[in-house]
Amino acid sequence: MKFKEQCGLSLNEFAIIFPYHICFSKEFQILHHGVFIKKYVPSVRCGITLLTDIVQLIYPNTPFTYESLLAFLNNIFVLTLNDTIDSEIGSQPIVLKGCFISKMHDLFLVFCEKLEEQKSSLKKLTEKATIEKYRSEKLLYELLPPFVAKILRRGETVQAHEYTEATVLFSDIVKFTKICAACAPYDVFNMLNELYTKFDRIAKINDVYKVETIGDAYVVASGVPTQCADHSERILNMAIGMQIEVKSVKRPGTDIPLEIRVGVHTGPVFAGVVGFKMPRYCLFGRTVSVARKLESNGMPRRIHVSETAKNSALQTNKFLKFVDGGVIEIDVGRMRTYFLEKNVNGTITAEPGQSIDGYFELYKAIKNSFENESPCKITIIETGKVEQRPSPIPSALRPAKADLQGSSACAVI
Repeated sequence: MKFKEQCGLSLNEFAIIFPYHICFSKEFQILHHGVFIKKYVPSVRCGITLLTDIVQLIYPNTPFTYESLLAFLNNIFVLTLNDTIDSEIGSQPIVLKGCFISKMHDLFLVFCEKLEEQKSSLKKLTEKATIEKYRSEKLLYELLPPFVAKILRRGETVQAHEYTEATVLFSDIVKFTKICAACAPYDVFNMLNELYTKFDRIAKINDVYKVETIGDAYVVASGVPTQCADHSERILNMAIGMQIEVKSVKRPGTDIPLEIRVGVHTGPVFAGVVGFKMPRYCLFGRTVSVARKLESNGMPRRIHVSETAKNSALQTNKFLKFVDGGVIEIDVGRMRTYFLEKNVNGTITAEPGQSIDGYFELYKAIKNSFENESPCKITIIETGKVEQRPSPIPSALRPAKADLQGSSACAVI
């Protein structure tokens, strides 16, 4: 039954179709044969008679052993039958000509087929793994600075460094607690997702580094992890853009636009990676805590700037108007502050898409690439290889000398 299931024929049918076949074991024990073999050699008994008892090897000239047969599998064999009984042929010997087919050969072919199947399957798995690797690397490069991601991919430790000058921005939604109390969590989520999607676009335009979002707090920095001379200019442009764009986001269930407070400070920052299983790129130091203090002591719809940030920005002559913001208490004394009103491109009072001479033109080109995105969906868009801009660790970075005294804030992504 098993033979019939595999070949579609019974042994008897096979013996009729192939009347001269002989199947034998490694010990040359005949297992079954064709009908003509039985006709010419009536003495053959399956399971008892040996192949060497009924045939004689004529060609090739090699010992008649199982090993020799395996060595000449692809050759033609010539055999003669012994002790034939047939009145039609008289004493003339019957010559058999053909090839030996080994079961091992069949198994080899089966293994080759299986190997090809496994090879094809492995290729698909490799392609899938490559795609997943690309996605994971893309996510890693989005969560961490490029040079940090490269170091972590190599399995190395990221050394912490002090950045001698960087600018940090903190923002906070005005009356966020009351908004949460009056709305369903899902509506609050959609509101924040819409707002932060807009902020992320502005961050990309100004090429600043998004540090974190915690609840309604949005934190960005420039000059870290890659140093640049115009870090304060980038952050203040970012702040103006945020104040303009926030007007287009309404409180859930109302037509009342959101309002944010923004605080900006320039100074030294200590930065490094904290954690191993879920690494986070963190900013420490007084600059971080002062930026947070400026935000909390600021006013709705205003950009609260420290004197160091103001002086740094004025070096480019692109910020035209700062007004006095009063004096605030910080951990080391008192600090003179200012409110930024405008730059050469726009003012914080401009409406989205209608700023004077500037902000709309600044981001309209890149905005088109985002206009079809839904802020309520998180999607992975494969547009090519992960962008890996050269971001070497700045040579000006110094080992750990950052002044952490009184630092009450830690910015973590």
